[in-house]
Amino acid sequence: MQQWNSFFQRYFQLFLILIFFILTYILYFTFELSKDRPKIQSSGNPVRTVQYSTIQEQDIPLKMSFPANIVVRNFVSISPRVGGRVEWVSEKMQSGKSFKKGEILFKIDQDDYRVTLKSAEAQLERAKADYALAQAEANIAQQEWALSYPDQPIPDLVAKKPELMQARAAIKEAESTLERAKLNLSYTSFELPFDGIIQESNIEPGTLVTAGQTYGQAYSRDATEVKIQLSQDETMDIDLEGFTAQIYVDDRVFAATIDRYQNILNESNRAREVLLKPEKSALPFISPGMFIRAKLVSKASYKVYILNEAFLADNNMIYRLSDDNRVSYIRADILATDDKDIYVKSLGGDVQLVTGPTRGLLDGMKVRIIRKDNETYAE
Repeated sequence: MQQWNSFFQRYFQLFLILIFFILTYILYFTFELSKDRPKIQSSGNPVRTVQYSTIQEQDIPLKMSFPANIVVRNFVSISPRVGGRVEWVSEKMQSGKSFKKGEILFKIDQDDYRVTLKSAEAQLERAKADYALAQAEANIAQQEWALSYPDQPIPDLVAKKPELMQARAAIKEAESTLERAKLNLSYTSFELPFDGIIQESNIEPGTLVTAGQTYGQAYSRDATEVKIQLSQDETMDIDLEGFTAQIYVDDRVFAATIDRYQNILNESNRAREVLLKPEKSALPFISPGMFIRAKLVSKASYKVYILNEAFLADNNMIYRLSDDNRVSYIRADILATDDKDIYVKSLGGDVQLVTGPTRGLLDGMKVRIIRKDNETYAE
């Protein structure tokens, strides 16, 4: 009997421990089931919970920001008009150095050209002397004809008219030769007809240059432009006429104007180019190849929503809430972007848009919406 009591007590303790664990398990799942659960729609799918914002329609000018780079409309070749050995080079003849209109950039040895000039001057004097001699001979011939044949006209050959014409032509030719010699002498001092910057130069003292050959490049400051490339989806429905522009160079802001733009896409990159002309005060701070930012601002106003990336799902889709809290998804008609602001064409009046989470939302799905403090707003 005592053995039986000992056996009963030992197994009774095990039974109590088992009962304790079973009750603990039941209480835990009862507590979990008592928590709020998303409502189940009649279709059997759970009601999704999303956040939203009310977006006001605004009638405002568009602002568009773009990356941009500095380009040059045209480069000018550094090509001397005469050949010879370079005897002097300005310190401005270095890549990146600026120069003034008419400033002498290098000189070619002038000795041969001075000799040619003196020869041309002598040739002109000789031609004038030949003309004077021909004129004197013609005068004598005319006088003798008049004495011998007073009643007859003097023939051209007797009057030496061909000789006079030839002498006058020789004078004109000598004058042209002299003018060319003077020009060639002046061309030994190389200059450019604009304020500009040397892009590259191969000219050094002692360089033997040939007329018409290229020894570097320069560009006019006025040829400096700002190039923007607009993608296929950007501003294709917007007329850029009348837009104002600004460029941002480090911490400086300069005004600019739209000089020209393409209305068709470039086949290679599916973009169209807009070229801006910066104000003159910006020119000392920009150079070809620099990357900056540019902003375009329309004079006309557009009815838009200003959104950020939180509102956009894949493929620029936005999720609109109806009055009965159903979702409809629409592709956003993006007119412009300005840093973090996205200008979307108005759908007509204010709208409520889902900010997240959007993954798994279906067109027509009924949702529960909450404020940013996560307090339930409506179901």
